[in-house]
Amino acid sequence: MQPVTLREITRETVRRIMGLGVKPEQEDNVTSNAVSIAEAYFEPGAWFRAIYAGDEPVGFIMLFDPT
Repeated sequence: MQPVTLREITRETVRRIMGLGVKPEQEDNVTSNAVSIAEAYFEPGAWFRAIYAGDEPVGFIMLFDPT
């Protein structure tokens, strides 16, 4: 089993993370990673990371703290 880690998104990895998606039936539940990453850069309370299984990016997580 590959270890699961959260990593900062860098200039070198951002396009790959933006390209990750969800199943078609889930598309109405979340916005794209590209939109979320763009929004996060303008929200001081946003925290976001890429989710990796080993060295393979498999997801994206974003949290928001309004305080």
